[in-house]
Amino acid sequence: MQKVSVVNLAKRYGDAMKASVKTMGPEMLDVVLFFRHIESIFKRFDVPAKLQAALIQLYLNDKARSVVSRMDPSQCDDYKTVRDVILKEHKLTPCAYLDLFNKLTRTVGETTVMYCAKLKSLLSMYVESRMVNSFDGLMSLIVCDHIKSTLSESCLRHVLSVQAVTTKGWLEAQALTECVDQFRANHFENDKPRASAIGDTRKANCTGSGGGSNPMRSGQARNTGTTAGQLVTGQSVATAVAPAGAAADFNPSSKLTCFKCKQPGHTRRFCPNPPAMGRSSKCTITTLSVMPQGNAGAMATAEPQCSTANIVPCQPVFG
Repeated sequence: MQKVSVVNLAKRYGDAMKASVKTMGPEMLDVVLFFRHIESIFKRFDVPAKLQAALIQLYLNDKARSVVSRMDPSQCDDYKTVRDVILKEHKLTPCAYLDLFNKLTRTVGETTVMYCAKLKSLLSMYVESRMVNSFDGLMSLIVCDHIKSTLSESCLRHVLSVQAVTTKGWLEAQALTECVDQFRANHFENDKPRASAIGDTRKANCTGSGGGSNPMRSGQARNTGTTAGQLVTGQSVATAVAPAGAAADFNPSSKLTCFKCKQPGHTRRFCPNPPAMGRSSKCTITTLSVMPQGNAGAMATAEPQCSTANIVPCQPVFG
C-alpha cells in the first residue's frame, strides 16, 4: 500500500513538472541552467527529497543517463549525490563556473532578463561550490579571487597546492595572505627559491644566480705591465706574469729549461744563444720570376750567401 502511494505521488509530481522542465542540453552551461531550474521547481511544488532523484531521470541527456546507470544503486535515490556526479562528469568545477561567468555574453536576440538569469545561475553555482553561506564569506571569496589573479605563476601554483587539501577547496583572506607572504619570504624577486645555512659564507644574490663575482667578467683586466709595441724578453715575460702580492724573490722562470740550448731560465722561444757554428752557414733560396712573353716558364734560381752571424732571433711584440 505504501509502495503504491509512492508511485502515485511520483506520478502526480511528474505530471505537474512536465510542462515546466526542458531536457538537459549537452553543453556545460545547459547542465548548470538545468539544475538551477529544476531545483526552483522542486521548491515551488514542495517535492519530497526522496522523489527528486527519480523525477529528473526523464530529463537527463545521454551522457548524464550513462553516468547514473553506472552509479551504485544505493546512491541513485539521493538527489545531491546524483547531481554532484553529473556535474563532475561534465567537468563543472568552481574554476569552470567562474570562467563561464566571466566569458558569458549575450547572444543575438536574447533578452537582458534571460542573460541576467544565466549570470545569476552561474554565480550561484560558483558560490555554492565554494561552500559560502554568509556575506562575510562572499566578501572574502571575492577579495581572495582578486589577489590570486595578481600572483605570479610560481606563487599561484604554491597557493593552489595548499588550498587543494582544505575542506572548502580555497583559502580565506587571512590564510591566503599568510601563504603568499611566506612564499615571497622564501623566494627571490624572480621566484627562485632562497636557501641558506649556518656558516654559509656565500654572498647573497638577489637574482638567485648564486656564486661570487668574476673579476674578468666585470671588466677588471689583468695588468701585465707592458704596452703595445714594447719588446719583451724572457726575463720581462717572467716578471710580467708574476701574480700580484707575490714575494720579491719570486722567479717563475727558474724552473724553465730551454729545449734548444738546454740552459735553465728561459724557453726555446726566447733563447738568447745563437745557433751552433758547426751547422751549415749557407742557405739556398729559390725564387720564381715572371719572364716576358716568349720566355714563359723560365725560372731563375739564385743561391745567395747568408751567414748565421746576421741572424737575429725573432722577438715577439705584445700588443
